[in-house]
Amino acid sequence: MTTLFKLRFPSGISLYDNRHILHSDTLWSAICNAANLLFGSSAVETLRQSNTTLISSAFPFVGEEIFFPRPLSFYKEPENYAEQKKFKKVRFISEKIWTEMISGKFADLKKGSIQSVLWFEKAPKLETFSVTVERPRVTLDRVSISPTLFSSEETFYDESVGFFFLAEFENDDIKQIFSSALRLLSAEGIGAERSVGKGWFRVEEASYQLQKVQNPNVFLLLSLYTPTEDELSYLDVDNSFYEIVERGGWVTSFSGMTLRRKKVRAFSEGSVLRFKKGTPKGQIVEVLSMQQSLTHNVYRNLQAFAIPIQLGE
Repeated sequence: MTTLFKLRFPSGISLYDNRHILHSDTLWSAICNAANLLFGSSAVETLRQSNTTLISSAFPFVGEEIFFPRPLSFYKEPENYAEQKKFKKVRFISEKIWTEMISGKFADLKKGSIQSVLWFEKAPKLETFSVTVERPRVTLDRVSISPTLFSSEETFYDESVGFFFLAEFENDDIKQIFSSALRLLSAEGIGAERSVGKGWFRVEEASYQLQKVQNPNVFLLLSLYTPTEDELSYLDVDNSFYEIVERGGWVTSFSGMTLRRKKVRAFSEGSVLRFKKGTPKGQIVEVLSMQQSLTHNVYRNLQAFAIPIQLGE
């Protein structure tokens, strides 16, 4: 059974290049860091084993309506320029419309209501989805005490808005480790500016049944994904629809906060991939080895949370 986790951020969140999504590798790394604080390195080793824990990226929800990433295979030419401008901004689609879309059915652009980056099933009672503000900050050199100015972006969401992600676990013991670490992380916070109260969240947990599609012929990614060499040889690139993103950034564990992780590339959420045989599995990639101040290796989870869908002709 798939588990659905909802996260609400009452004090906002500070993310680099915030596109209203929490990537699966970011979530997994933050939860592993919390698991290490709570249970020690043995818990991290358990979570690090391939396919013991599969998680999607986190996408928006508004009230009880959840939104999935727009499949990159889907594009219908709007009838007029105004509709075209509005449709191009859509990145997330309401569950009911999205379910019809992944079943190979035609999605009528006049159905529902488009607001900001969301395609609602019905006209929403939502004045503003999010507000992003840029705040000036200052840091002092520890030796010379000379100031350096910088700015940070913070995004605040309507009280009805949050993020949800899906997870599948090999057994209940692993789920217990994961859920406990997630609740610790809710107090620790995620993203930047945690030291000034940003990024903490409230957690809700529920069971969820993924839609089963008849006669699927492609896979839709709900997470980041880097294929193994074998998987890459079976990927039909010419008949796939995808975006590739580069993932890097700083180490967040206490022993290595001044170190950068090796950059890797991955297929993004919403990519629609066709395989000549097999299914997308992905891999957990080592992005930094243990060294002087760093007491452990650093990994990035690029395993696929992918669902089979039907790509309409």
